[in-house]
Amino acid sequence: MHMKTIFSFVLLSTLACTGLQAQQAQTVAGPAGIWVLAGTDLPKGNHFTIERRQEGGNWTEAGKLLRPGSADEMRARILDINGLDIGFDRMPGTREITFLWKEFSAGRRDSLQGWAADLPVQYALGRAWYDANAEKGKRYTYRIQQTMGRETVAGSSAETRAVAWPGSPANTLFLPVSAKPGIGGMSVTYRIPVRGSLARVQVFRAYFQRTGFQRIEPQLIFYTENDTLMLRFLDQTAAEKVPYAYTVQAIDMAGNAGSLAPVVSAYQMPAGSIQPSVDRIKTRSLTAQNAIRVSWKLKNADGIVSIDLYKSLIHDGRFFRIASLAPDDTAYTDNDVTPVRTYYYTIVLNGAYESSPPSPRVSGMLEAGSSNNNLLPVQNLEAAQQRRVIRLGWQRTETDTRGYYIYRAAGRDGEFQQLGDILLSDTTHLVFSDTVPETEDAVLYRYQIRDVNTAYHIGPPSETMAILAAGRTAFPAITDLRAEVLAPGKIHLLWPDMTENSAWVSRYILMRRSDCDGGSRKILALLNTDRTVFTDSSLKEGCTYYYAVYSTGNDTAVRSTSAGEAAYSFTEESLPGLSDIRMFAADDGVRISWVTPLDPRLAGIRILRASGGAEATQLTQVSPSTESYHDKTAGAALTHFYFFKTVDAQGREGALQGPIGVYRE
Repeated sequence: MHMKTIFSFVLLSTLACTGLQAQQAQTVAGPAGIWVLAGTDLPKGNHFTIERRQEGGNWTEAGKLLRPGSADEMRARILDINGLDIGFDRMPGTREITFLWKEFSAGRRDSLQGWAADLPVQYALGRAWYDANAEKGKRYTYRIQQTMGRETVAGSSAETRAVAWPGSPANTLFLPVSAKPGIGGMSVTYRIPVRGSLARVQVFRAYFQRTGFQRIEPQLIFYTENDTLMLRFLDQTAAEKVPYAYTVQAIDMAGNAGSLAPVVSAYQMPAGSIQPSVDRIKTRSLTAQNAIRVSWKLKNADGIVSIDLYKSLIHDGRFFRIASLAPDDTAYTDNDVTPVRTYYYTIVLNGAYESSPPSPRVSGMLEAGSSNNNLLPVQNLEAAQQRRVIRLGWQRTETDTRGYYIYRAAGRDGEFQQLGDILLSDTTHLVFSDTVPETEDAVLYRYQIRDVNTAYHIGPPSETMAILAAGRTAFPAITDLRAEVLAPGKIHLLWPDMTENSAWVSRYILMRRSDCDGGSRKILALLNTDRTVFTDSSLKEGCTYYYAVYSTGNDTAVRSTSAGEAAYSFTEESLPGLSDIRMFAADDGVRISWVTPLDPRLAGIRILRASGGAEATQLTQVSPSTESYHDKTAGAALTHFYFFKTVDAQGREGALQGPIGVYRE
C-alpha cells in the first residue's frame, strides 16, 4: 500500500521546477540499479535524451524519456518495471491508470503530485528512467537533454551528481505496540518514531515460534498519535485459536528494503467465551502500610488461568494493569498510592486464549495520616526565553506530588526568592511562565523548583537552571538534529552550524537518555563549534536511545532550549537458521534441499560435512537465493553427517544446525 499523501512531499521538494531549463536532474540508487528523475514537467511533443558517464570515462547515450501514447502503454511500462524484480510489485488498478492518463493528457501536473514518490508511475509518465545496466558499486553521472526532432535544445542540459548502487537501506524505525485478536481478525499496531526514507510498508506473518515468514497484503492505516506516526493493519485471514507472529519492513521510494521490525505475536481468539464472574469487590485503607487492599471473590473459576487487576485515577478514564495474579488469589495490596486521593479498580479474567470483559469498577482511598517522606528533587528542569517571558518546564518525580514552589535569583550570587503561591498540579509534565523585569542589559536569572507531596512534605531543591534574559545573547535552539545508523549499535549524529545564527555560540552540549538506565538525560559530549557531528558507539543491545543537542557559550549553565530529540533503537538479532532440511543418497552422491529464511542481513549459507569419523570440514558456501546442493564428492559405503550455518555480509554466523546423517551405499 502506497503512502502518497504522507511522503510524496519528499520527492516533490526535490524535483519541483518551472521548466526544463531550470530542471535539476536527480538520481536515486535502488537495490539493483539507478533511477534518473527528470523533474515534475510533463513531456509534450519533445522528449529527453539521457547520457551516462562512468567516473573517468566519456559520455554515451543510455536511453530516452518518451511521452506515453495511451493508458495501455502506461500500464505496459509499469509491468516492465515490476518484471525486473527491483523492489516493486504493486500494479495500479484500471481506475487508477485511467485517472493518470486523463490527468496526463490534460496537462494537469498538480493533480499528479500524489504519485510523485511512486517511481514506476513516474516511469510510465515519461518523467523517470531506470538504468538496469549500471554495474554494481561503480559511480555514474547522468545528463538529461531536451530534444526537438533530431536537434538538442540549447541550454536544456541538466547534470546529476555521481551515484552508485545499491542504495542505502530504508532507515525507518518501527516499535511494536500491540497485537489484539478480534472477530474481524488480528489487529496489529506499530509506532514509527523515526520515519526516515519510508515510502511503503511490507507485512509478513508466520506461525508463532516457527521459521518461514510469508508476506501478506492487509489494508494499512497510517495515523498520528501524540505527534508520532502510527501504523495499524488488520489480518482478516488469521484463523481462530492459532498463534501468529508478525513483522513489518520499510521500503523507500527506490525499492531499498530496511531491516525487519521487532516481531509481535498473539493468539487469534475472538472475545465472548469467558463471561465476567467477579463478585463482591472491596477496598480497604491500610494506613500503617501506606497501601490500599483490594479483595474479591469469583463465582466460577473454571477455565481461568490468571487474574489481571487494573487501576485508574478517573472512573471513566484509562485503566492500567498493576498486577497479574493466580486464579486462586482473592486479594492484592496496592502500595503505589498517596493519601486522600480516589483510585478506581477493575478486574479482568484470562483464559487460555481470551479474556473476559472488565468487572464493575470499585473506588478506594488511602486515609490521611500516613508519613510519606519526600526525598527526590524535581527532574529534567528546562527553560526557554521569549523576550521578557521565561518558560520553565520540568517532570514530576514522585506520584504523590501535590504541588510546587518556584524560586528565582538575579545574578550569579543573588538570593533565591519564592515566586507567588504554591502551584497545585498532579500532571507529569509542567510548565510555568515568569515575566522578568525589563532591563537595558542582559541579566542572568537562576531558577529552582521544590515539590510538595500529599503529606505536605517539601522536597529538596532541583538542579539550578540559569538563563540570560533580554534576548541579545540567547542561544538559538537546534531544530534539525539527524541520526544516521552506520552499523548495528553505531549511530552518527549531525546538526547544523549554529554560529551562523548567533555569534555567542562557542560550544555544543550533546545529551542522551535511554529507557535502559532510567530515562534520565545525561551529557554525552561537550564539543567546540568546529564539530557538528558525533559518532556514538557505546550502545547496548535491546535499548532505545534519545539524543538532544544544545548550543551554549563558555558558561554551560546557560544554554539553548531543546528543539526535539532523535531516537534510535538497537535491536540487533541473531541470524535465523534454515528450515525443512531434506537429503537423500543417490547414485552420484548426496542431494540436499532446504528453505532459506527471509532476512535481508543474510549473505550466504555454509555447508559442512563429516565422513568416516573425521572432523567436519566446509564443503561450500552458497548464496541466499540457492535452496539445494548436490554433493558429488560423498563416497559410497559411508555415513555422511552434514552441518549448516547462515552468515551475514560481515561474516557473523548463525547457530550451527546439524548433524544430519545419511548413508550412501
